[in-house]
Amino acid sequence: MSQNSEKLITWLEKMKEVQRIQYDYFKYLITLSTGSILIIIVIMEKVFTNPQPNLMKLVMISLSGFAVAIIFSLGALPDTANLIMYINALQKAEMYRDKKEKEKMQKKYNKKINTALNNIKIFSWGVFCFYTLSIMALLVSVFIYFFIKA
Repeated sequence: MSQNSEKLITWLEKMKEVQRIQYDYFKYLITLSTGSILIIIVIMEKVFTNPQPNLMKLVMISLSGFAVAIIFSLGALPDTANLIMYINALQKAEMYRDKKEKEKMQKKYNKKINTALNNIKIFSWGVFCFYTLSIMALLVSVFIYFFIKA
């Protein structure tokens, strides 16, 4: 095996580790968003006895944002897992002796990897935007309830 092949295999191993971390990131965001939804529901039931209509709008925005963040995270999980699988296949293809077979496998999996990376990018932006929106709406609603109580 050539030195370039060894470098590529090492780089692909690092890329797999990044994808494992990203997979965990989406799992943790699902857990955090689900927990946030449950906490908001409990707080609304027990603490906010007579909330203002504006406060309820912000809380609904927050709940909806967390739900959409969960959906985006769930959408990203299969692509992230598949990406790890595709990287494994590329590593194995790099060990082929037959140059034509190696190029065929590389072409096939490079296309799949690019598609998966594009999907993950879209899902990541969705998760970031909706999770951030949810947190901001929740913070504003808490600020309004405790500091601008009319």
